Amino acid sequence: MNDEAPFDDMAQRRPMPPMADPGPGSKSPRVLIGAGVAVGVVTLVAVLALALSGAGGKAKPAVAPTTRPRATSAPPTTLPATTSPPSPEASLIARVPTSYRATCKVLADQDKRNDFRNIPAITCDPSETVAVFFYQLPNPTVMNNEYHALVSANNLPDTTCDPSRNAGFRAASTYTTGSTERGKALCYVGTDHSARMEWTDDALDTYGSIAADDSAANRRAIYQFWVDNGALLR
Repeated sequence: MNDEAPFDDMAQRRPMPPMADPGPGSKSPRVLIGAGVAVGVVTLVAVLALALSGAGGKAKPAVAPTTRPRATSAPPTTLPATTSPPSPEASLIARVPTSYRATCKVLADQDKRNDFRNIPAITCDPSETVAVFFYQLPNPTVMNNEYHALVSANNLPDTTCDPSRNAGFRAASTYTTGSTERGKALCYVGTDHSARMEWTDDALDTYGSIAADDSAANRRAIYQFWVDNGALLR
């Protein structure tokens, strides 16, 4: 009889002892394996991120934000005020000597002499007996034509209008301011019995006229007024 056979047979038939139940603080091998895998994945991601951030050499420095200067607005441009040029009549009045300028006004067309209906003109009243007229001619030709027409119509001699030297008060000649010839002057007695003096200003293309009722006193008065105040300001 083989004494070892029963022993072996009993050993083969002996049931395996049950596995001990892990306590509450213990982790199963599956949990530990899962945790290990998770840690490995996180580590791999971190390594890859570090490798990517360092690719191409040194890390790029942070770029400071660019600050643009604030646009400054230019001060508003002030345009010069525009003014209309003075009228020819206003320019004439501005040239009248100040001693009687305040008595001047625009001469209405119906009160102008026939040859100068559309010519800018003014009239002044320096005294109760003397009336002064100024016309702004467009050019020297119109001015001189009017003058020579009166000389021819009245057959005026080439002499002075000074009543103390010409009792007839009929004359036509050039006149000067200082030593400079300024224009031409004439005097005569009109058909309306008015004593008249008329003159040109060659530099201004103006035609002046003084009239008063004819008398020896008024002839002297208008001649002296012309000497003292007849010349327009330049």
